[in-house]
Amino acid sequence: MYDFFTGELTRKMPGTAVVACGGIGYALRISLATYDLLPPAGKTVTLWAHFESGGDAGIRLFGFAAEFEREIFRLLLNVNGVGPATALAIVSGAPLEDLRRSVAEGDIASLKRIKGVGPKTAQRLVLDLQETFKTLGPAAGPRRAAAADAILALVALGYPRPIAEKAVREVEGKVRKDAPAEEIVREALKKI
Repeated sequence: MYDFFTGELTRKMPGTAVVACGGIGYALRISLATYDLLPPAGKTVTLWAHFESGGDAGIRLFGFAAEFEREIFRLLLNVNGVGPATALAIVSGAPLEDLRRSVAEGDIASLKRIKGVGPKTAQRLVLDLQETFKTLGPAAGPRRAAAADAILALVALGYPRPIAEKAVREVEGKVRKDAPAEEIVREALKKI
């Protein structure tokens, strides 16, 4: 529904940022990492959005300074027992690259050090996301973000994640370095 918000940052505090867009102030829940990256109030910002609705919590908007952080957040939501509040605590509790590495390597001890992650949740994170996090690669770079977006797009089109990941890996080196996700998807579809 919402992909991103660009507007004036009117207020920020740990856990929340308010962005004014078109005369409306959107309150977004944010991670501590995003909070640290935000400029002072009054500056223009772009936050990548995630929209949640339903249940007792009602409608909630989440904002992320980087698409990669939003991707990790969304992947965490696919783990049984991890809701938005826990996923936000997880991305706030460790640098994204450390989190990615801990899950990819099955380092349950490191995961349990994150506030809100007990032994069972740590085991579920590894069980459900280990292979996916191995293919994500480091958190840096627009190329990696475009490839990750391409994988998510193929999954949204109905392809199983392992097939989508394999197709994207096959074409990643064959497309130009600044290729957008759409181009990677087009090339990957030729491989599937």
